Amino acid sequence: MVNNIKDVLLAAAMQCMKNDARNFMIIRIFLR
Repeated sequence: MVNNIKDVLLAAAMQCMKNDARNFMIIRIFLR
């Protein structure tokens, strides 16, 4: 069960990082 929780947290962290990267690229495009 602990492994499942770690997997969920890791997936959530990766999703957040992916969203931040996408937002960063959008901001870069707007600031260009």
